Amino acid sequence: MVCLSCGKVIEFHQRLSRYIKRNVAEAKDFDIAETEIRVSGYCAECHRGKR
Repeated sequence: MVCLSCGKVIEFHQRLSRYIKRNVAEAKDFDIAETEIRVSGYCAECHRGKR
């Protein structure tokens, strides 16, 4: 996740990337080597107005 205010990057690992690698790759006959999901918004500090 990338904060649009301060630029902070917060890594997260969820089942979504495994789902994409397994199901989308099979459906499209594509060999996925890596997945990257970018989520933009505001971190807790910026959301609360501390920055």
